[in-house]
Amino acid sequence: TSIRKIKMGNKSAKEPVEPEASFSTGSPSPQVETSIRKIKMGNKSAKEPVEPEASFSTGSPSPQVETSIRKIKIRGPTKEGILTDPFFVLPSDVIFYILQHIERKNFFTLAAVSRRWRACTFHPKIWNTFDQLIMKPWKLTDESVLGLAQQPLIHWNFTHCEQITNLALEFLAESKEEMVSLDIRFCRNITDEGLLKLVNFNRLRELRIDYVRNITSSGLARTTQRCPNLKKLSMSQCVIDNLEDVLKPLSSLIELDVRGLQQKKISFSQHHTDFDRNLACISSTCPNLESLSLAQVVLTEVIDGLVASLPKLRHLDLDECMIGVQTIQHIGELKRLTELSMIKAPPDIVAPMMDMLMEKRDGKLTSFNMARCQRGYWRSGLKFVSLPDFIRIMAPSLRYLNLDQTFDSLTEEVLETINEYCDLEELSVVNNPSLDASHIRTRHPNWKISA
Repeated sequence: TSIRKIKMGNKSAKEPVEPEASFSTGSPSPQVETSIRKIKMGNKSAKEPVEPEASFSTGSPSPQVETSIRKIKIRGPTKEGILTDPFFVLPSDVIFYILQHIERKNFFTLAAVSRRWRACTFHPKIWNTFDQLIMKPWKLTDESVLGLAQQPLIHWNFTHCEQITNLALEFLAESKEEMVSLDIRFCRNITDEGLLKLVNFNRLRELRIDYVRNITSSGLARTTQRCPNLKKLSMSQCVIDNLEDVLKPLSSLIELDVRGLQQKKISFSQHHTDFDRNLACISSTCPNLESLSLAQVVLTEVIDGLVASLPKLRHLDLDECMIGVQTIQHIGELKRLTELSMIKAPPDIVAPMMDMLMEKRDGKLTSFNMARCQRGYWRSGLKFVSLPDFIRIMAPSLRYLNLDQTFDSLTEEVLETINEYCDLEELSVVNNPSLDASHIRTRHPNWKISA
C-alpha cells in the first residue's frame, strides 16, 4: 500500500494504479526501470540519456563496474587497479607462517623486493636466528658480529667461523641477555675468557662448543654454574678433565654429547680410570637425560650402570663403542628409546643388538643407524641374524634407516625388503656403488634418499 501511495502521488484513488514491480527472475517491469533511472539521474534532467546498468552476469563486467573498481583505493602496488603484491592483503600471521618455511639465506633476496617485504622478513617473530650458513663463515669477523648484535636475534650459529674471537662474545653479552642458543663449534680462537662473558645469560638453553679445545674444564664449569637452565650441551672432542664439575649444576639437562671426549696427555691406564669416573657421574648429575651420545670412546662396565640408571633416554648414540652383552640387555629395558645409532660397530656387537630389538618389538624404534657395519649375517649365540629379517620385523615403526658403507651387508634382497615392507621418511645408502636405488625412488618419491 505504501508503495502504491508513493507511486500515485497526487493522483486520485479512482485512477488506475500502476501494477507492482515484478520480482521474478525475468526482466523488471517498465515501472521499476523508470524508478531505477530516476534514482540514478539525481538532479539530471529526464531528457538526458541514462547510463545502462552494470552487468553482473558470469561474463566480463561492464565498463562502469571496471571504472568503480579502479577508483577503489588499494594499499600496495597495483597494475590497472589489480593488486599485484599478496603481502599487502594477507594477515601478518599468515605471512609469518609462510616465511617460517623459507631458508634464511633467501631472506636477503626477499627483503630487496619492497619495503613491505623487508619489514616482514626482518620482523622479530621471524628473524630471531643468525646462522652462518647465510653468509661465508670465513669472512665473518668480530666487527661483523658487533653490527649483528643490534638485531633482535636469540639463536646464534657461528659454526666454522674461525676468525671470531672472545671479542665477538663480549659484543653479544653487552646486548643479548635474552639469547636462547649459542653454537661456536670449530671456533678455535674462543677461550674460557670469552665463554665467561655469558654470565648473565639466564635464558640460555643450548650451548655447543664441539672441537673448541681452548676451553678447559674449569672455564666450562664456571659457565654452567652461571647458566643453570641449560637443556642441551654438546662438547664433542673437547678437552675436559673433570666432567662432574661441569654437569653438577645442570640437573635439568636433557641432551648431552660427549663424543670423543679427551683429556690432557696422560698415560693410557690413567685415562681409562678417569674416563670411567667421568662417565659414572652422568647418571647422578643429569638423571633426566633424554639424549646421550657416547661415540668414539672406550667404554667399560660403568656404561652398564649408566644406561640402566637413565630410564628416560629416547636417543642413544654408541658409534664405534665397545660395549658388552649386559649393556645390550639394559638398552632393551629402555621403554622410551626411539633412536639408536651404532656406526662401525663390530659384528659381535651388532648381532646381539639386532636380536634384542627383534625380540623386543615394541614398535617404538623410529631411527636406526648402522653405517659401516659389515657382513650380511651375524651370529647371536647359536643362531644367525639376517638383515632382511631384521628390517622386515622392524619395518612398521622405522622412519629413518642408515646403511652407509655396509658393502656386503647391503644386497639386492635387502633393498627389495625395504621397498616392500618399509614406510620410511629418509633412507641413506651412501657409498654402495654396486647397488641401484632408482627403483626405490620410483616407487617411493616422497622418501628422502641419499645414495
